[in-house]
Amino acid sequence: MRLSFLEPLYAEPGPYASVYLDTSRDVERPEREIALRWERLRESLSRQGADRA
Repeated sequence: MRLSFLEPLYAEPGPYASVYLDTSRDVERPEREIALRWERLRESLSRQGADRA
């Protein structure tokens, strides 16, 4: 996988976070499921000390 497009991000001083959001749409209400997954990721980041920004 080529990730060279991320190099500008890594050139900047942190802090920053990276997450993987599953956007699978093979469920009954995909928009709702994706929103719930995103909210769980935000909550997890917050518990780990990340600020909302």
